[in-house]
Amino acid sequence: MAISKGAKRTDGLESAEQVKIVVEEIAKKSQTVADLFLIGVETQLRGVDMRSWRWDELNIGSKVLRITQDKTKEAVEVELTETAREVLKARYNERGNNVYVFQNDSNRSKGKPISRSKIHAEIQYAVDKLKMRKLLPQDAVISMHSARKTVATIAHNNNEDLEVISKMLGHRSTEHTRAYLGITQAKVDALRTKYSTGIKRGTHV
Repeated sequence: MAISKGAKRTDGLESAEQVKIVVEEIAKKSQTVADLFLIGVETQLRGVDMRSWRWDELNIGSKVLRITQDKTKEAVEVELTETAREVLKARYNERGNNVYVFQNDSNRSKGKPISRSKIHAEIQYAVDKLKMRKLLPQDAVISMHSARKTVATIAHNNNEDLEVISKMLGHRSTEHTRAYLGITQAKVDALRTKYSTGIKRGTHV
């Protein structure tokens, strides 16, 4: 298998506890971005698709969400977890009069979906704070895309079926999923070193 060295790295979070601390830290400045990130973790959907959701297009009472993905233009059905449904219901109770589910709160951009730059800035601010408190690894690369990647990362680390993970992410092949989950050359080299026998060659005269 060829291992890509050029792909932009983004890490998934590795536990529900990590998700909790990241979401709580983001919420200190922006509940909207915190909700968006958590919905991304729960649905494995892309931020670009979620941020433009309109209330009049969603049936928040349904357990199944039907959307057309912006990147692939494919229609998908996602079964909403109880957590995802509760987040959407809470947002509707608080902001159901808005046009967009994840609408910008600032007066300057009122009535528009939250911007990518705002999402990025709030996540990075929270992640930097958590790294300073040593609650996240210093080398972790966390972004909005980390939300989509998180459940797949946790599942893969727990030896779940790669084909099922691939299907969940909407990938066309398990090879794509392997690369996506970060099976990089560095990890291959580290594994080889970890399981080296350590046997020393004898000297014979």
